[in-house]
Amino acid sequence: MVSDALKTEETCWLELCFFQQVLGIAILRNIERIVKDGEGSISVC
Repeated sequence: MVSDALKTEETCWLELCFFQQVLGIAILRNIERIVKDGEGSISVC
């Protein structure tokens, strides 16, 4: 029973991690687009 709960928690964490990565990539692309459209003074590492 404990292992089941742990497995579910781990899956949730992995899904959250994946979601955060996808969200992070989308935000980075948005920032790049804003920098290109804007004055370009903000540098994206």
